[in-house]
Amino acid sequence: RAQVGDADWGVHIENDQLTVFQGNNFDSRDIAKDEEYDLNSVTISAPINIVYQKFSGEPYNNSNEISLVTNEETTVINVNEEGVVSY
Repeated sequence: RAQVGDADWGVHIENDQLTVFQGNNFDSRDIAKDEEYDLNSVTISAPINIVYQKFSGEPYNNSNEISLVTNEETTVINVNEEGVVSY
Protein backbone atom coordinates (compact mmCIF):
# COMPACT_ATOMS: atom_id res chain seq x y z
CA ARG A 1 0.00 0.00 0.00
CA ALA A 2 3.00 2.30 0.15
CA GLN A 3 2.19 5.60 -1.57
CA VAL A 4 -1.32 4.53 -2.66
CA GLY A 5 -3.41 7.67 -2.50
CA ASP A 6 -0.25 9.62 -1.54
CA ALA A 7 -0.93 8.76 2.11
CA ASP A 8 0.23 6.67 5.04
CA TRP A 9 -1.57 3.37 5.60
CA GLY A 10 -2.12 1.49 8.82
CA VAL A 11 -3.53 -1.59 10.48
CA HIS A 12 -5.95 -1.46 13.41
CA ILE A 13 -6.85 -4.61 15.35
CA GLU A 14 -9.73 -4.62 17.82
CA ASN A 15 -12.69 -6.80 18.80
CA ASP A 16 -12.07 -9.75 16.43
CA GLN A 17 -11.56 -7.41 13.47
CA LEU A 18 -8.55 -6.19 11.50
CA THR A 19 -8.95 -2.93 9.57
CA VAL A 20 -6.51 -1.69 6.94
CA PHE A 21 -6.94 2.09 6.85
CA GLN A 22 -5.66 5.13 4.99
CA GLY A 23 -4.22 7.94 7.09
CA ASN A 24 -1.73 8.52 9.85
CA ASN A 25 -4.25 7.93 12.64
CA PHE A 26 -7.13 5.43 12.95
CA ASP A 27 -9.45 7.97 14.57
CA SER A 28 -9.04 10.54 11.78
CA ARG A 29 -8.77 8.07 8.86
CA ASP A 30 -10.66 8.15 5.56
CA ILE A 31 -13.38 5.59 6.43
CA ALA A 32 -14.29 5.14 2.75
CA LYS A 33 -10.87 3.52 2.19
CA ASP A 34 -11.22 0.96 5.03
CA GLU A 35 -10.72 -2.73 4.28
CA GLU A 36 -12.09 -4.89 7.10
CA TYR A 37 -11.30 -8.53 7.87
CA ASP A 38 -12.92 -10.71 10.52
CA LEU A 39 -10.61 -12.46 12.99
CA ASN A 40 -13.07 -15.09 14.18
CA SER A 41 -12.35 -16.46 17.65
CA VAL A 42 -9.25 -14.30 18.15
CA THR A 43 -8.77 -12.28 21.33
CA ILE A 44 -6.28 -9.45 21.80
CA SER A 45 -5.38 -7.71 25.03
CA ALA A 46 -5.82 -4.12 23.78
CA PRO A 47 -6.52 -2.27 20.51
CA ILE A 48 -3.47 -2.17 18.25
CA ASN A 49 -2.52 0.45 15.66
CA ILE A 50 0.45 0.18 13.32
CA VAL A 51 0.88 3.02 10.82
CA TYR A 52 3.34 2.68 7.92
CA GLN A 53 5.18 5.61 6.32
CA LYS A 54 4.01 6.29 2.78
CA PHE A 55 7.45 6.38 1.11
CA SER A 56 9.50 3.80 3.02
CA GLY A 57 6.76 1.42 4.16
CA GLU A 58 8.39 1.37 7.60
CA PRO A 59 6.18 1.65 10.68
CA TYR A 60 6.32 4.86 12.70
CA ASN A 61 6.72 2.79 15.89
CA ASN A 62 10.14 1.16 16.21
CA SER A 63 8.68 -2.21 17.13
CA ASN A 64 5.28 -3.68 17.83
CA GLU A 65 4.33 -6.86 19.63
CA ILE A 66 0.87 -8.32 19.18
CA SER A 67 -0.43 -11.18 21.34
CA LEU A 68 -3.29 -13.17 19.82
CA VAL A 69 -5.20 -15.80 21.78
CA THR A 70 -7.23 -18.51 20.04
CA ASN A 71 -8.63 -21.62 21.71
CA GLU A 72 -6.40 -21.12 24.77
CA GLU A 73 -3.27 -20.91 22.57
CA THR A 74 -1.25 -17.67 22.48
CA THR A 75 0.71 -16.50 19.44
CA VAL A 76 3.00 -13.48 19.58
CA ILE A 77 3.50 -11.54 16.36
CA ASN A 78 6.34 -9.03 16.12
CA VAL A 79 6.62 -6.17 13.63
CA ASN A 80 10.16 -4.77 13.64
CA GLU A 81 11.42 -1.28 12.79
CA GLU A 82 11.54 -2.19 9.07
CA GLY A 83 7.96 -3.46 9.03
CA VAL A 84 8.98 -7.12 8.83
CA VAL A 85 6.52 -9.51 10.52
CA SER A 86 7.69 -12.56 12.47
CA TYR A 87 5.81 -15.02 14.67
